[in-house]
Amino acid sequence: MNFLLPFFYMPFFMCLFLSAQDPTDPSPKWYTTLQVDPSNAPAIDGKLNDVVWATVPWASDFVEVSPDENTPPSVQTKFKIIYSEKYLFIALNLSIAPQISKRKSKTQYVSNALYKKGTRYILGTIDNQTLSAAVRINYSINPNLSIQYYGQPFISRGRYSDFKYVTNPTAEKLSDRFQSYDLSQIKLINNRYEIDDSKDGVSDYSFNDPDFSIVRFNSNLVVRWEYIPGSELFLVWSQGISTTISPEDSLGEGLETGIFGQQPQNIFLLKATYRFSL
Repeated sequence: MNFLLPFFYMPFFMCLFLSAQDPTDPSPKWYTTLQVDPSNAPAIDGKLNDVVWATVPWASDFVEVSPDENTPPSVQTKFKIIYSEKYLFIALNLSIAPQISKRKSKTQYVSNALYKKGTRYILGTIDNQTLSAAVRINYSINPNLSIQYYGQPFISRGRYSDFKYVTNPTAEKLSDRFQSYDLSQIKLINNRYEIDDSKDGVSDYSFNDPDFSIVRFNSNLVVRWEYIPGSELFLVWSQGISTTISPEDSLGEGLETGIFGQQPQNIFLLKATYRFSL
């Protein structure tokens, strides 16, 4: 996907220092560009088929910051830069794709229940799955009018299992610090776990089902118009959704019901600037 971004005049601009390179490499990274005649400036149409773009090379070799720091990305981002007397032109060649990460962590849930022998601490193993993506698009219709969009859907789902209770928290071996419940001791009834600690068929204490599924979506759409040189008008549309859904839904189903099936909160802002010349 190609995007073309013009920026306003920067005096004596000859090259761009790249700080988004591998931080383990101490040598500086530079990109050398060329000045073009205004009559040969590229068209602001989102396409990179102007002959002038062939006069400068593509630059790349970025590394990831998240989720895998200091590693090559699966798809490299590339850019080119040229400039004229008045404008700086930046061409980007990039790929937009959601990042899916899954992780498991143990004993993250602790619930204490009052019991006749004291306070009983209950642990569980969580299977936590997270799906998130970030999309950012900048598009210039002309040097005075541009549109920027940012959207980020996010869903996190946690399911707990293998419940156990602490017996000796200071034991040298981890396996000696707790005792697992067997299937006859723990039952899920109406979103609560009932615990038969004494195995006499009667519930001794209970706690709420800790499973969860959270969905969030945030987006911003910004329209910028430079109505006279140095003076700008911004129209901003911000939209947000935050809700909880059934943990039984898959990640894909969760995004569908948690975003498209919800009423978003919309905020509209209008900002204007005016440059006074003395």
